[in-house]
Amino acid sequence: MLLTLENAVEFHDNAAIIGVYPAFATFGDTNLATQSVVIKGENFVNSNNLVCKFGNLSPVRAEFLSSSRIACTPPLIATPTGDEVNMAISISNNNSTFTSSDLKFSYFLPPKVSEVSERSARALVKTSILAMNPAKWLQS
Repeated sequence: MLLTLENAVEFHDNAAIIGVYPAFATFGDTNLATQSVVIKGENFVNSNNLVCKFGNLSPVRAEFLSSSRIACTPPLIATPTGDEVNMAISISNNNSTFTSSDLKFSYFLPPKVSEVSERSARALVKTSILAMNPAKWLQS
């Protein structure tokens, strides 16, 4: 009898998720098809079986960046089931054993502008200047 390992499961140190950027998108955001979510953590393995899972949806292939960073494309959710949907994020180095994490990826309804005044425009400019710089987070 010939024994093959084609269905063998690889075992690695448990991966852990520390952070997700960005951690949200709007419903129907067609840019998601070309944008990745960067997941910061530890014990990620450069493997063909490295995957991310958003909620109960099927796993998606992850791009290995380093043992502490991977990139995944979140699913496109076109039809909202409410004002907000939060999906747990989990990772697997072997597409079999998934991490558990309290971190979520959230979808929101797109904002609607009902009125713009000179006063609100000035407040918006001040808020934009104070916005966080994501490039620093991705480099750390």
